[in-house]
Amino acid sequence: MSQELKAAHETQLRQMPPFVSMTDDRLGAVLEDGQFLHISEGHLLFKRSTDNTKSHFLLSGQLNLVNDAFENTPFTPETGMKRGMVDESETHSVSAVAACECIIFEIDRAKLEPPKPTGQGSWMENLLSTPLFEFVPPNNIQSLFKRFEPVAIGSNQTIITQGDAGDYFYVIKTGRVAIDQTTAGETKRVAEMSAGSSFGQDALISDAPRNATVTTLESCELMRLSESDFSELLMSPVIEYVTLQEVDAVKSMHTKPPIFIDVRSNLEVQPLEISDPVKRIPLPLLRDEMRGFDVDPIYLVIGPQRPKIAEVAAYLLNEAGFSAYVVSLPE
Repeated sequence: MSQELKAAHETQLRQMPPFVSMTDDRLGAVLEDGQFLHISEGHLLFKRSTDNTKSHFLLSGQLNLVNDAFENTPFTPETGMKRGMVDESETHSVSAVAACECIIFEIDRAKLEPPKPTGQGSWMENLLSTPLFEFVPPNNIQSLFKRFEPVAIGSNQTIITQGDAGDYFYVIKTGRVAIDQTTAGETKRVAEMSAGSSFGQDALISDAPRNATVTTLESCELMRLSESDFSELLMSPVIEYVTLQEVDAVKSMHTKPPIFIDVRSNLEVQPLEISDPVKRIPLPLLRDEMRGFDVDPIYLVIGPQRPKIAEVAAYLLNEAGFSAYVVSLPE
């Protein structure tokens, strides 16, 4: 590969997750550890059900991803700009076959793991590596990190109590926390989070009470952002709205038809006059359900005006790397 072509592909990688959030020094080290592969049509890059020890990034050409039902899903460089690596699974869930000549950047999966958080740069890098920040203007990002404030909390301390009003958005700098939800008197642990993870956004977006209790499992350093700063710098640029009348315009902008997702929990709501299929997915199930979503379509989220759970759903989808809009319903 010529030096000019290699430089062009390195520039391309810099715009893809997770490279877009790396410092120049770390990106340089990653490029030294990896290699550019030129593969021919019909080449099997990796096989379904094998261990995923290498991370692959498509720079030119097209791959066909073949699932266990022998269904093909095309993976193009445009897909890679949104998703990053071809397959993130620890065990390959699909086989990848070159549909034509392709150029791939390959690196040992372990070499791509983010460094263990040791200071301010690490938690910033972890936060910026989420697809959500594709929507956030650079000026907002600069203001964002100026307005975060540090908080030190000891072990077995409550940070958020279920039922309370939302006040802050949190990022874990060091330590671990537990997320517990109580329903009908029964408390269930739904998640544990460690350094680099964030929590607390649902209540700020929806204006609903906190939906879980968050407790430290060990001493933690947290960075928190006030509700007003979160709304101004993160929520406003990430959540966009379309009316039902604007849906046709959205359709014309994309090759795949949009997918409507109704997160309303009240089964007695009046159906909407929408000719397209609508998936009903209550918000508590969305985090699990969206793992199987196709990254290419636009997602149009329907929800009640209060609480604003459609906004929460759109935020979560955009945070995970999908393109989602909230459908503005008539009063």
